[in-house]
Amino acid sequence: MSTQSNSSSRYLTHELVIQILLRLPTASSLARFRCVSRSWRSLLSDPEFIRNFLFHHSSKDGTRLRIMIKRLCYDRSVYSLHRFDTLRHISTAAAAEEEEELPTAPYKVRWPNGSSQLDIVGHANGIFCIADGNSDGASDIILWNPETSETRVVPVSPFAHMSGFVVWGQQEQIGFGFDPESNDYKVVRTLQFTQGGNDNDDDDDDGDGNYSQDEEEEEELSEVFSLRHGSWRKLQGGFTPGLLYSIPECHEGRYYWWWDEGPDGCSTFVSFDIRSEVFETVEVANPVGMSSDFSIRSVSLVKGSVVAVFSDMETVDEPNSLEVWALLNFAGEGWIKLYSIASTLLMNCVHPVGIWRNGRCFLQRYEDGELIVFDPEIGSIVTTDVQLQGEWQFFQIVPYAPSRISLSELA
Repeated sequence: MSTQSNSSSRYLTHELVIQILLRLPTASSLARFRCVSRSWRSLLSDPEFIRNFLFHHSSKDGTRLRIMIKRLCYDRSVYSLHRFDTLRHISTAAAAEEEEELPTAPYKVRWPNGSSQLDIVGHANGIFCIADGNSDGASDIILWNPETSETRVVPVSPFAHMSGFVVWGQQEQIGFGFDPESNDYKVVRTLQFTQGGNDNDDDDDDGDGNYSQDEEEEEELSEVFSLRHGSWRKLQGGFTPGLLYSIPECHEGRYYWWWDEGPDGCSTFVSFDIRSEVFETVEVANPVGMSSDFSIRSVSLVKGSVVAVFSDMETVDEPNSLEVWALLNFAGEGWIKLYSIASTLLMNCVHPVGIWRNGRCFLQRYEDGELIVFDPEIGSIVTTDVQLQGEWQFFQIVPYAPSRISLSELA
């Protein structure tokens, strides 16, 4: 080989460098490579490159990726599986016209106490963590592998199921993830509860259904369940659950919650390290330049970066416009605006569901419940064949990669 050709082989073209960097696995990788050179730092800080990075995927990714859709129909949670690239049904347990005609296979979740309103609170390695949202106590929880049709009941917590125990409204948050260091799956729960006279009818002195507040005490509890050990343990720390947006995906050993009502114009993120079992709270300033009328509507995780949909909708059925922003990390790097969706495209479109691997924004149409998609590459709405009969407030859609992991062998 000549000296000239050997010398030129040491250098990569700018276009080739871009293609290599677009394939970095997570947003946190970008920060590590900024110190290589000034040109790399400039490239990796460019908003246009970051947009392309977050939504870059190979042509094979779309055909492999599946999405699991959960909605509430006839007071029953129904699940269906779709291909991500086409949203074509692979198999389904979609609602029929009558409740008794609901198909039971292949996605019937067998719940021990007969509850049918179930929420996906986390997933890892093809295993879903599902809770029943018990209104008068801590939720019952199961693990479910749709590929093997196995379910496994998480034992009742000795700490969260006590006499006089009442959980109020949204004051319970649950997460689920895999700890590679201990080869263990873990369920984390934090809740605020009132303990006292609420389970004793004698405390209702005037018969109006209200109980004495004098004997009630508000307490907080954080706990973790180890699938490997089959038991719950109390945790130190935690947070007051309140109104939070959960991101049902564990990324790099961390599970995240977004607290929209942060102080001083800030959003508060709470993370739980699935390995060290430690909570961490970080305040992040809201996007600069965004109207104060906007509020969070949906939160997704793309390559380790939080991607949030903000909206100035005054009511759920009167959308004005949507803005999509990405938060690269929690170290002060700030927000980057990815794109906006004009109000003219949002007629009868409500409830943004999330942002997915190629940057498309999933929304549910108010008029007929159809799942529609905004594609930023073409700047228009794309319809699908997915009809979302049921109540939009209970609609969920999460990425899904099938696995043959046996729940019965995880102990």
